Amino acid sequence: MATPIVVQSPPIPVPTPTPAPDTQFVTPVPVISPQYCELHPFDLAIVRKVRIYSSGNFVVTDTNGNVIFNVKSRASLFRDRRVLFDAAGNPVVTLREKV
Repeated sequence: MATPIVVQSPPIPVPTPTPAPDTQFVTPVPVISPQYCELHPFDLAIVRKVRIYSSGNFVVTDTNGNVIFNVKSRASLFRDRRVLFDAAGNPVVTLREKV
């Protein structure tokens, strides 16, 4: 029986990320759609109803209490799913638990 030969290669150098210049959202890069991009930062709040049984649903509002997004959770036998809806109730994206 032959002995296995183990070859180790040197680690591949990973470049250090350079910090972004001190500019705010000069060129926004939309992840989902440009309609969800803002040129200036603003505060959002996650609002959940406190209950004994939590369904995992919550609302994202701005500082004035205007609903920006709704998140609804759906549990299944295999994985959890959350659907992000815009203020008009249109589905924006589905988030699934990684298997």
